[in-house]
Amino acid sequence: MARRRKSKTTRRRKKTISITNTAQGLIVGNAMVKGATNANLMEFFTGRVYNPTYSDYAYFPTDADSIITLPELLGMDRPLQKLTHSETGRGYNITAREHKPTGLQLETMKENIMTNWLNMASTAVVVPVAFKLGKKVMTKAGITRGVNRAFDVVGLKEVRF
Repeated sequence: MARRRKSKTTRRRKKTISITNTAQGLIVGNAMVKGATNANLMEFFTGRVYNPTYSDYAYFPTDADSIITLPELLGMDRPLQKLTHSETGRGYNITAREHKPTGLQLETMKENIMTNWLNMASTAVVVPVAFKLGKKVMTKAGITRGVNRAFDVVGLKEVRF
């Protein structure tokens, strides 16, 4: 028996990046990382945590805080020399302490999760529901169609709202 011919050819669609799905994933991911490590996503991956002594973000790991970063977990947090200024204006060096032992890092993460579990769970539930509701409202109002059309005009065919 002869093989049937397909009546409709299948089209391949380009993969598109959804801005709303990306934002939702970042918000939920940030809440989970913040709850477990007391550092937001940027601080966790780079290891640069806000330090009021320097009034900016600097890499200054200590074993006195409850902040855990990826460089600390991977054992790449060797002590760094930091230059700070005294009240007289003379500069002096402060050396960061040795890195936390792995067991202490995991214990700190466990304590952070036990402290922040309610915030983590509520964010994981509320944010997807809010985004789903927001998407429905924006679709009914025609906002998503207009934004996606504007993306097409600009030339961003791989980006969707």
